[in-house]
Amino acid sequence: SLKRLEGVKIVPPDPNYCVAECFRVRVAGEVEGVIVIPKVNHYYEDIVEVVAPVKVKDKLGVKDGDLITVEVET
Repeated sequence: SLKRLEGVKIVPPDPNYCVAECFRVRVAGEVEGVIVIPKVNHYYEDIVEVVAPVKVKDKLGVKDGDLITVEVET
């Protein structure tokens, strides 16, 4: 569903690196951050990379495999 939205595009100065698109998110209603989606062929559609100012798992007390809510801010 993110493909329908327009995020912030990051274009690296070095063409050896890929372009990425970012979307502001709130994780579990508590942690603000961004989802980073690299614009490369065959990038995993079932993996979400969240960048936040805190360690999300520590802040929320969750571990790999736990389900959490990630809301995209539009």
